[in-house]
Amino acid sequence: LRGVTVQLVGTEETALTDDLGRFRFDGLLPAAYKIEFSHVGYATTIQEATVADDQTTQVLAVLKTAPVTLDNVTVSALKAHDQSLIS
Repeated sequence: LRGVTVQLVGTEETALTDDLGRFRFDGLLPAAYKIEFSHVGYATTIQEATVADDQTTQVLAVLKTAPVTLDNVTVSALKAHDQSLIS
């Protein structure tokens, strides 16, 4: 799924998934991380991953569809004053 926001929880590090659903964070210190995945129309999910020194860690996330609830939107307009075009 393209355009999923991927965030390391507790940091400002974010990425977006590409056309194949891939994402990447470079230069992370070896540690356990919580990774949040979010996208409109899908339930946000959090997964844990442990990054080892000098190794690539792969994470597979499955997003489940969720209804999107929107607040009411009110649109209003005022009638324009009568105007004459001068040429």
